[in-house]
Amino acid sequence: MNNESFGNADIIKLEKILLAKKVGLFLGNRSSVHERQAVENVARLLSKDTNISVREVLAYELRYCDVIPGDVVERIVSDVADVAGPFLRDTNYFEDKELADLVPTVEERVRSYIAERLDLGAITQNSIVETGGENSVSSLLDNYTVSLPKEVYNKVISRFGTNINLMDHMGLRPDLTKDLVHEIAGKVSKKCKQHFFIEYGIEINPTDIPLSSPNIQTLLSKIQGASAAQVHAFVADLRSQRNLSHGLVLEMSEHGCLSFLESSLALLAGLPISQVQDMLSLKNSKSFVKLMSMANVEQVLAPRYLKVAKRYYGDQGSLAA
Repeated sequence: MNNESFGNADIIKLEKILLAKKVGLFLGNRSSVHERQAVENVARLLSKDTNISVREVLAYELRYCDVIPGDVVERIVSDVADVAGPFLRDTNYFEDKELADLVPTVEERVRSYIAERLDLGAITQNSIVETGGENSVSSLLDNYTVSLPKEVYNKVISRFGTNINLMDHMGLRPDLTKDLVHEIAGKVSKKCKQHFFIEYGIEINPTDIPLSSPNIQTLLSKIQGASAAQVHAFVADLRSQRNLSHGLVLEMSEHGCLSFLESSLALLAGLPISQVQDMLSLKNSKSFVKLMSMANVEQVLAPRYLKVAKRYYGDQGSLAA
């Protein structure tokens, strides 16, 4: 008897789930007013169903529908996170201001879903950083499909400036300005500081970044004994993968790997290697400065390049410090 009842309940649930899928498909297509009203009434019943799986499927299937009954939407967004979250992440039902007004009223998990939206508007961004917790703000910072204005970053720093984990999420974003990087350099982990050092040339405490990191030793071992042409191909591959940075070039050159230095600057400046070698020889001060400019070397890193040039190439000429 119990087994039979359990089986019947499962069948009923599956039938409702299939019905919810059909409702979503129907409302996503054009239909007559009479037909749409009938299906909308079914959607209303399913949105009140006691089984969460049925409500999850209905909300998921309705997320891309352009026209949805307002009362059905209200039930979905006020439901549990597994129902409301995916819907609010994808639906176009709300304008930016309307979505922003919802943010303080929903639970934190739902805010995290909203923060993942591919078209997240500026008003909603601000609402999340003003009212959200660590999880939803982290989700916002991890959403690289949207650009965040400085106003949002300032609010994140104001609210979560002592939270190293969240500052690391911010530090890894690709749209940070240099002034923001400098502002949070003292608020992030050692690993993130190393990222700042490599990507932005931010001067940090020497204890925060080892002079001979495992990555450098690995690269040195890979190109040991390689020809200049092989090193150039290796550097070109690093650049194509966006793994070639001035921090890395400097570390390699400071370990005496000059072929790596020459190929890197040649690729970054768009010059022949022979011309780069000549510019590094310090025969002409303007020539060296031009090389730094063409390779987009940050001003803070130029003295390190000059030191390398003096050490390995300076015998052929002189350059004022």
